Amino acid sequence: MSLYVLANCELFDGVSETVEGGMHVAVEDDRIREVSDRPLSLDGATVIDCGGLFLMPGLLDLHFHAYSPTFDMQALDRMPKPLLVGYAIKHLEDALQRGFTTVRDPGGGDVGLSLVVERGLARGPRFLYGGKALSQTGGHGDMRPGVQEEPCNCAYSGVICQVVDGVDEVRKVARNELRKGADHVKVFISGGVASPSDPIWMPQFTNDELRAAVEEAATRRKYVIAHCHTDDGAQRCVETGIRSIDHASHVTDATARLIAAAGA
Repeated sequence: MSLYVLANCELFDGVSETVEGGMHVAVEDDRIREVSDRPLSLDGATVIDCGGLFLMPGLLDLHFHAYSPTFDMQALDRMPKPLLVGYAIKHLEDALQRGFTTVRDPGGGDVGLSLVVERGLARGPRFLYGGKALSQTGGHGDMRPGVQEEPCNCAYSGVICQVVDGVDEVRKVARNELRKGADHVKVFISGGVASPSDPIWMPQFTNDELRAAVEEAATRRKYVIAHCHTDDGAQRCVETGIRSIDHASHVTDATARLIAAAGA
């Protein structure tokens, strides 16, 4: 058992609108045990005098790409994996230093990077990952230029995303990411600004394909995240059981109410 008392701090608890001075916080086995405006004397506790420094709950970043040192997706896909890992470790360490104690990587983050943090080989926040995000051919996660020929008819698989088409393929790839310990499955259901060949308004994947991903995630008690820039896409998320909607910048008030009612 570990027991620490963080003494004499300026405390923001994440609930109150005020910051309280002269506060004391007891932490037992990584859980907050007690908060007091009086000194805490606990047997076996290690006391750390904060000297009036600011203390607050850890921040959460729910859209974090550890393997993304550049927005040039073609350059990113050509980087050697050791270089990508080096960037990822720096990104995780920097996030922790900025106060983020949990990050969620919905595209690219993998079991290897999770184990690096878990085993103390690098300092970083709790790392939730989904493996490579799922995109249809010509969707937002398909980073091949529209003029690129594919004589072998090969499916694209990059650092952040992979191309899958059809219910059976979506199901298989989702199962494989979950096999590797993914905390969630990410899908693209509208266009975006980083992909080279799809308009932002374009609906992507069929509802049957999306439901296949949702069903597979549910077998592991996990969930699906959707990249979504459109009102239509947000409504499809509710219809198909997708629990987390990223980039929902064009959602109408009516759809926002629908999402809230569904608990998405």
